[in-house]
Amino acid sequence: MDNVIEKIIEIEYRAQNIVNEALQHCEYRSKEQIEDEIKKERDRIFSSVMQKVEKVREDNLRMARVQAKKFSRDTRVKVANLNKSLDSNKDKWVKLIVGNILGE
Repeated sequence: MDNVIEKIIEIEYRAQNIVNEALQHCEYRSKEQIEDEIKKERDRIFSSVMQKVEKVREDNLRMARVQAKKFSRDTRVKVANLNKSLDSNKDKWVKLIVGNILGE
């Protein structure tokens, strides 16, 4: 009879271990699934954010290029105007400077 009770206790102990392992496996699997879902969601959000950042960067570069072209164009116009002014007033300025030097 004692043998039977020991066997029943042993079987109960093994059954409890199996149940505990199964519960741990389910818990571990659930944690693993949750971590996978978190990673997928983080990747989805990060991907979306990176796409938005890239679009903003491209838009900013495009605006900077437009502004640089406008600045370059405006500068060329100003230099051309200065050259015209120099050409049209050069003789007058030379006479004025020479006159000031010579005391005229």
